[in-house]
Amino acid sequence: MKIRFVTKKLIIAASLGAAAMLLISGVAFYFLYKSNVEKQEELRQNYKDKLAELEYTTEQSELVYTLNTDVDKGQLIHKSMVQPSLVPKNAVPADAMTDVQFGASKYYAKANYKMSQPVAESLFYIGENLTKDIRSVEYAAIELPSRIQKDEYVDVRIQFPTGEDFIVFSKKKVVDTQGLTLWLENDEGEIQSMSSAMVDAYLNAGKLYALRYVDGETQEKAEITYPVNKAVLERIKVDPNIVDIAKLNLEKQNREALELNLQALDKAKAEELRSKESQQKSLKEQEDKERLLNSVNEDANAELDPSGVINEEYGE
Repeated sequence: MKIRFVTKKLIIAASLGAAAMLLISGVAFYFLYKSNVEKQEELRQNYKDKLAELEYTTEQSELVYTLNTDVDKGQLIHKSMVQPSLVPKNAVPADAMTDVQFGASKYYAKANYKMSQPVAESLFYIGENLTKDIRSVEYAAIELPSRIQKDEYVDVRIQFPTGEDFIVFSKKKVVDTQGLTLWLENDEGEIQSMSSAMVDAYLNAGKLYALRYVDGETQEKAEITYPVNKAVLERIKVDPNIVDIAKLNLEKQNREALELNLQALDKAKAEELRSKESQQKSLKEQEDKERLLNSVNEDANAELDPSGVINEEYGE
């Protein structure tokens, strides 16, 4: 009997222990299950949030080519240097290139560009590297907008008394500016077009002026509308000096316009502007003297050369 009683107590104790363990296991399993459910729900919500964010980004972005490395001016662009990327629509240039055919054409950088720069037609010379033909040219015959700054973009236009107005240069980047002088990088064709425009403005009482782009990085370039005057080109061939005459007259016209504007300013500001202009004028006069000296030396050498040809000069 005693053994049965002990056995019975052991069985009861074991049963109670098993029940307690089962209860503890059940509670632990419940909390573990609840924790897993919460984690899964959190992961599911994170996934939904990321998916919604991706969809929004996709809607607000555009797939274009971007540079995956820094590029130097004049450098030939290879296929390995660009990659398709999603770029915010407000940062995509109007002439962004979405289909770059590197096998069909060659692309040369017009300037230095940083990695991630969207690839746009206006950033490259296509087919031929024109940087060999580019020259830094200074102009003092162009009326400039107030507060114009380096690296801004401008159109250079010609206006006649008849009201006709044409675009000579389109979306040119300002290399530098000081006083009435503007520096641009032009190729040979642009240099010739400007020479024609200056003579055209001089002969027909016109004027050359610049208009600034509000957002030069994204705005499309305007179409060049100035028709180079054949009669003017013939006049230049007959009398090359007329280009310099026209240039000097237009510079004088700009100088007079500036003086009128200075009269409306306070004395200190006017003197400051005059001082800057005087410094620029001195530098320009020095350069003109050097060019004149070089010209005299060349003429002297030509006279000593039996095969030299004396060119007849025409006055205005």
